[in-house]
Amino acid sequence: QPTRSPIESITTSSPTVSPTLSPTPSPTTRPTPSPTPSPTARPTSSPTPSPTPSPTMRPTSSPTPGPVPNVGNPTSISCGNSYRYCIENGGDRWQPQLCVPSDSAYEVTLHTCGYQDTLSDTRIFGPCANDDNQAACSALGLAQGTNPRYQSHCSANVISAGQCFNDVSIGGYGSSTGCATVNVVCEAVAAPPPPVTNPTQISCGNSYDYCIDTAQQRWEPDLCVPSDSDYVVTVHTCGHSGTLSDTRIWGHCANDDNLAACSNLNLATGTNPNLQSHCDTGVVTAGTCLTGFQVGAYGSNTGCATLTVDCTPTTPLALAAEKADGATNGAESKDSGSSLAVTATVVVAVAATLTLLALLAAKRRRARRDDPVEVQHVDAIDEVDLEWDTMYTSTGTV
Repeated sequence: QPTRSPIESITTSSPTVSPTLSPTPSPTTRPTPSPTPSPTARPTSSPTPSPTPSPTMRPTSSPTPGPVPNVGNPTSISCGNSYRYCIENGGDRWQPQLCVPSDSAYEVTLHTCGYQDTLSDTRIFGPCANDDNQAACSALGLAQGTNPRYQSHCSANVISAGQCFNDVSIGGYGSSTGCATVNVVCEAVAAPPPPVTNPTQISCGNSYDYCIDTAQQRWEPDLCVPSDSDYVVTVHTCGHSGTLSDTRIWGHCANDDNLAACSNLNLATGTNPNLQSHCDTGVVTAGTCLTGFQVGAYGSNTGCATLTVDCTPTTPLALAAEKADGATNGAESKDSGSSLAVTATVVVAVAATLTLLALLAAKRRRARRDDPVEVQHVDAIDEVDLEWDTMYTSTGTV
């Protein structure tokens, strides 16, 4: 048999023009069994340095569409309860209505002390205001939880029984977002007394509470005296224990401070005795009502005080004299004219004497305040008048 050569010559139909200058050093032993049907035209210039080794084995079946809307904050809050609230956007505020029970007035305290949640810094805007109050939280034993130094605590003014507030406003500091807890603490307080309505008329022998609510305000009652006599009227605030620190009287008599007169009445007591007022109006005609009488406070002071009206009659026997004259006219047919004339004269004289004594008594009060020498002078006159009065009344005619 003929021997075959190890390399057989095969004729190529389209021979290479020239041999490859850079042949593959390690050619593939066999072609790729499953070539890419649509290979990339050119390789990627920036391939992924660390491609995912394999796709996610358990993808989320219903991915979250976005943040959950805040629909859980309550619309009203009440005493003794705690409420979780959430602030979604920086600057947002939760504004519930706050109502207190109807059995009493209350002081309301709001605080976030001791909460543990996602809001990093709480703030209260109304009805009281506070950002950080670690001291108050420590006093409650609640300086704990989320950022204790940024927790809030404040107290509102007294809220009337059964009242609701719509100005509660709670949130976070600056652009802080998240959730926290606010506590509503209520302490019952005594209801304030009803406002005093200043009377429109004052009279002898009575005391009247009055209030000055605004600076320079004046109370202007009518001052009326009985119709049985003329009177010397004294008005004063001596011994009052109200809230008005400095009283003052204007009008038919005027005085600011009169400690001496109040001391003479043993009434240098109460609210600022050295700033209490006392003055005499002089003689007021029987049955007269004086207008233009004014009571108030010094300067811009406000508050309440008590005014006392004391009256001293000046003609206590004037009406008796008139009755005696009437009786004399009715009995003229039975008694002698001279005897009736003497009786009427004595009655009138006694009435005049007592009138003079009443005037001197008023003068003595003023003198006792102002001048000790004048007191002695008035006392001397009184002794003479008393002797004269005794001489006429000892006859027993009246």
